Amino acid sequence: MKISIITKQQDLLKRPLAGDILKDADGTINIQIQELNNDDYEFLLAIHCLIENKLIEKRKIKITDIEDFEKSYYSNSKISGSQDDPGDEPDSPYHKEHIFATYIEMLIAKELNLSWKSCR
Repeated sequence: MKISIITKQQDLLKRPLAGDILKDADGTINIQIQELNNDDYEFLLAIHCLIENKLIEKRKIKITDIEDFEKSYYSNSKISGSQDDPGDEPDSPYHKEHIFATYIEMLIAKELNLSWKSCR
């Protein structure tokens, strides 16, 4: 398994929040996360993306279902420009996977002596 993690400015990411995961033809997993100018926070974000993606893959959740849900979520005038994560929504196709990844992220934040509130 080969994993690459890079940071990018938020406006260069495909998704409005946090990070993207792309796979190369050779199977390399490329995690592109929001540049936060803090190694600890970027590490937490990368771990979250990796866990969430693995669970989505394992449970055969269709990427098109996720993309359709997120497109609808972000175009909703009530939340347009929101910094909320669509995975937090109970009707999100990857809600369970997102919440689990968030729990793991919180546990690691605690071990790094980081305040969870400051991570978000």
